[in-house]
Amino acid sequence: MRSPTRLAAVLLFAALAAPSLSSPAAADWKGKQVAQGDVVLVQNPAEPMLAPTTIRPTEAWRLGGDSDSDDEFFGVLVDMLEDPEGDVYLLDQVLCDIKVFSHDGEFLRAIGREGEGPGEFRNARDFVQLPDGTLAVFELAPGRVVQLTPDGVPAGEHPLPTIEGAGFLILLGAQREADNLALAFGYNSFETGKFTTVRCLSRIGADGALLTDYVKDPRSVDLANPVIEERRWDGFENRWAMGVDGRVYAAVHWGEYEITVWTADGRRERVITRPLEERKRSREEMDRYHAIYEPFIRSFPGAKPGIEDRDHRIQQVHVRPDGSLWVLNAFGAFERPEGSLGVFDVFDAQGRFQREVTIMGEGDPLRDGYRFIGDRLYVMTGFLDAAMNAAGGADDEAMAEDAKPMAVICYELGDALKLARADR
Repeated sequence: MRSPTRLAAVLLFAALAAPSLSSPAAADWKGKQVAQGDVVLVQNPAEPMLAPTTIRPTEAWRLGGDSDSDDEFFGVLVDMLEDPEGDVYLLDQVLCDIKVFSHDGEFLRAIGREGEGPGEFRNARDFVQLPDGTLAVFELAPGRVVQLTPDGVPAGEHPLPTIEGAGFLILLGAQREADNLALAFGYNSFETGKFTTVRCLSRIGADGALLTDYVKDPRSVDLANPVIEERRWDGFENRWAMGVDGRVYAAVHWGEYEITVWTADGRRERVITRPLEERKRSREEMDRYHAIYEPFIRSFPGAKPGIEDRDHRIQQVHVRPDGSLWVLNAFGAFERPEGSLGVFDVFDAQGRFQREVTIMGEGDPLRDGYRFIGDRLYVMTGFLDAAMNAAGGADDEAMAEDAKPMAVICYELGDALKLARADR
């Protein structure tokens, strides 16, 4: 998942869900648009165009948690999606299945199973629904894409890019809109005394051909003195999104409030920035990040942690179908109001900072998984704790014992977003 580890897949608000947040007149904006060749640098001021607002979505239903139903037992949910009919699909990395629920939260069926055969998968990282309705499940490593129909019938495998000189691919995430399939992936190489992984964000074709490279970032570890640096390993692959028009948005540079926008064909179109001070971490927060990285550090004998003493300014990146950009920054995540899901910076389709929107509800962006789909917000509670327990890297034994089963909370956002119009 995408933040703080990889929280998020296709994180979208429906265009009709929030007509109240349409772009104000350009004259209200105090920033600058500076042309740098073919790229527009959108330099936002610290203050948005509109006053902050708070929305209170309605809970439609919840699944899992303390439920006694076997149909609502989850291991580690890593992704979810809705099909065109509104059915909800939940991908479970530990149980190696996909549970399907109706739009109203009624259990319909479970598909997939553990294995290496047709329609089977292990260590799933993400999934998408292809234009023909087929589900494509992305296994982490060795990278493999298992296809099955919505009813669970095996449908072969989706081909992957062939990278000259690379071994198997490590699949880190995928998003699909219309005919555009974007893939975050990596591959490793070893040289004398050095380990290198190359992380990529690319568009691939139906035949697996590599069509566009948005980002290509090599990261190396000196095996004689290995240091696992957070700023190198918690990168753009955890902070990117795809719009319905195929545009790709990513926070490429660690720690900076900067989001690069590419057209579907790979042309850098805009770079969106805004001033935001750094948020310094507490000692307790530093300890928590050490615990998160511990399983990874153990994979390099003698490695030292390189944990930052401040947060990445950008925690999550979301794109609505109308092209507006919703960003959860460090303060909006760590210092959000009590009883809220976070405070989001909202930018219009041109990248201009509109307003701050606080979403009230039960959820923690630092531990839970969020999915904004249509006019709904889904919260997958306890993702980080469940994932760390599965990996043997829980914060501490007490936390591992106290970890609650994962649940899914479905919030209806439509009416709440319409109310934002009232305080314009």
